[in-house]
Amino acid sequence: MTKINSSVAGPILTPSQPTLPSPTLPRPVPLPLPPPKPGTLDKFLTPVRSQQLANTQGSQLDTIQKGLKSGALTEKEASKLLSQQAKIAGTTARAGADGVITAKEAANIRRLQTQAGLDAFAATHNRARGTAGDPTAKAQASQIGQIAQGVRNGSLTGAEANTLLTDQADIAQTVADAKADGEVDFIEEQMVNIRQDAASYEIGKEKLDGEKAPHAKRLNFPVVF
Repeated sequence: MTKINSSVAGPILTPSQPTLPSPTLPRPVPLPLPPPKPGTLDKFLTPVRSQQLANTQGSQLDTIQKGLKSGALTEKEASKLLSQQAKIAGTTARAGADGVITAKEAANIRRLQTQAGLDAFAATHNRARGTAGDPTAKAQASQIGQIAQGVRNGSLTGAEANTLLTDQADIAQTVADAKADGEVDFIEEQMVNIRQDAASYEIGKEKLDGEKAPHAKRLNFPVVF
């Protein structure tokens, strides 16, 4: 019997195993996110809308106080414009009473502000003139400026601004009535001074009472809207 030398014959070959393709697993389907609760977006955007509305009102109040100081506005015109601003502040307060200013509510307030802006421009560019540098007008202009600052930074709520601006409108009308006969007598002047002193106290108290507008409560992060 002849032995086979394996070193000469070479290695023993075995049939190769067929390569099976790797199974393709289906991609996982992401679970759908739950729909946002109604009003969630409006609640998130409320501080931003509040700040935008406050900036506009602050700017319009600045126009009024500058007009009073320069004599571009009469006291009667200022009274009308301040009443308009008080109405806007009241509308803002009612819109945010539930903690949310919706897009529809914000749009309504912007319409009121657009009309108020047009009225302020017309009043400051007509021929009617007050007395430039009048001490009473300068004092009221300063108070209106303080209210504008409080509206902007949120230290005044819409309801507080409504009350303060209604008071300012009444003071301006009181001055207009006193000047109607061409002269402000001593008693009328003292009555106006008393009203303005009381108004100054109320403005300071409301700005420091801790109540805040929505934009003064928001977190400090940028929001694009």
